[in-house]
Amino acid sequence: MIASLRHSISRGMRAYDLLRGDEPYKANWRAQPCPTENILIAPAVGPARLRHSLIVAGDTVKDWLKSGLASRS
Repeated sequence: MIASLRHSISRGMRAYDLLRGDEPYKANWRAQPCPTENILIAPAVGPARLRHSLIVAGDTVKDWLKSGLASRS
C-alpha cells in the first residue's frame, strides 16, 4: 500500500481512494468518507428480474433497520 501511495504522489495525485468501509485504520490515515453510488442493471425478464427484486427488497429492509436503530440512539 505504501508503494502505491508513493507512486500516486510521484504522479501528482491529490487523492487516494481507500474504498468503502469505515475500518479504524482509515481514521489513522485521516481518510475522509465520501458517498458512493451502487448501480445494478438487470434484464427485465426471468430469474435475473427476481434476483434484482430480492436485492432491492434486502437493501430496503437494511435501510429501514438502520434508520430504526439510529432513531433509538
